Amino acid sequence: MGHVSKLAGVFNQMKQRCRNPNNEKYPRYGGRGIEVRFTGWAQFRDWAYANGYREGLTIDRIDNDGHYEPSNCRWVDLRAQQRNTSKNSLLTAFGETKTVVEWSEDPRCVVGYVALVQRVRKGKNWTPEEVLTTPLQPNQLARVVPGGNTNCPAGHDYSETRRWNKRGDYYCAECNRERSREVYRRKVGSRGRDAAA
Repeated sequence: MGHVSKLAGVFNQMKQRCRNPNNEKYPRYGGRGIEVRFTGWAQFRDWAYANGYREGLTIDRIDNDGHYEPSNCRWVDLRAQQRNTSKNSLLTAFGETKTVVEWSEDPRCVVGYVALVQRVRKGKNWTPEEVLTTPLQPNQLARVVPGGNTNCPAGHDYSETRRWNKRGDYYCAECNRERSREVYRRKVGSRGRDAAA
C-alpha cells in the first residue's frame, strides 16, 4: 500500500506543477506550457510499474521542454535527474565544462556533491579550480592553484599561510595572527592607561 500512496503522491504533485497556477513550481512547468498527458491515474500507475518504478526513484522528463507523457518520462535516481534539470549549474575548470553533478564525481574534486553545490551557489571569490580542490577540513592549508594569487595583500607567501575557515572562506594565517597581536596590544595598553589614571 505504501508504494501505491507514494506513487499517487507523485502523480498529484505532477498535476499540481502543471495545472495549478497557485503552486510555487507552476511557473517552471505549467507556466512554460508543460502538460500532463497521461489519461488518468490508472494509465500512469500501470505505466510506472511497467517502467521500473520503485521507492527512491523520481520521475524525470527526457526532454526537459517536453510534456509528462509515457514517451518522454522515465524513473531515475536523484543524481540522474540533477544532470537533466534546467537549473543544473555548469562549471568550467581545468579547461573543461561539466555539470556540478559530473564534477562531484571527477577525481580532481575533493568535496562531495552537497558541499560543491553550496560553494557554487554562494559564488565565493574562488577560482573554479579552488572550488573543486579546496578540502573541507577547517584550518587545513588551502591549496594554491596554478595562476592563482601566490601572496596575500600584505605579501605573505600563500603556500605557507593560506588557510580556510568553517564558512569556506580562505584567509592568510599570518595576517590573522598579526591582527590578534595588535588587538591584544591595544587591550593591554588601555588597561595600563586606566591603572595610571
